[in-house]
Amino acid sequence: MWFCDHVHFLLYVPLDKNINHRIGTMKRFLSYEMVKRLNKLKSYKRLEFLSAQVNQTDRARNKKHDIFEPSFDARIC
Repeated sequence: MWFCDHVHFLLYVPLDKNINHRIGTMKRFLSYEMVKRLNKLKSYKRLEFLSAQVNQTDRARNKKHDIFEPSFDARIC
């Protein structure tokens, strides 16, 4: 199994919608799915690595793994 270090998306967001909310929802969904699949594959070393990336503030809020960078770089097309 391999992992990439970044992803590009073309995303349509109506002008009256918030892109930050949409990206946050997508990252949350993908994070849960990735952790679920890593558990299924018994990829415990990767899960340990992702767990070690969680900062103290987020850990106090019960965050278990840090999959994505906290920001994103949106460009209007």
